[in-house]
Amino acid sequence: MEELAHPGEEDRRKYSYSKLCMIYFTHSLARQLEKEGKQVCVNSFNPGFMSATNFSGGTGAGRDEQIRTTMPERYGTLEDSSNALAQLATDPAFDNITNEYFDRSTNTKASSELSYNRANEDELFEKSREYTGLAV
Repeated sequence: MEELAHPGEEDRRKYSYSKLCMIYFTHSLARQLEKEGKQVCVNSFNPGFMSATNFSGGTGAGRDEQIRTTMPERYGTLEDSSNALAQLATDPAFDNITNEYFDRSTNTKASSELSYNRANEDELFEKSREYTGLAV
């Protein structure tokens, strides 16, 4: 877990680890809420690569076109991803769907194999509780 917390200086790796940790936290939180008998839905959402947001370190038509043509499976538009996320949050059809991974749409998808590592999920959840003072 230390490597996840302090991955070094490479930005892409930090970004990837932060997304992985959010998926871990989602899995753990969903299990915890279910264990406590609470009916709260928690899910992970991947908006895809969107150069318009500048979260990935650059904008511009050249970079946008490069990602769109070389990695179309990773590309998402701000409008499509925003609409999908809003639908997931407000449409009653999704009220009972929890602990899922949505990929740029309202369709579920399996995330990476590593994102289902239960030991990492549990450790991250407990460390998060400890660091925030919410440990029981």
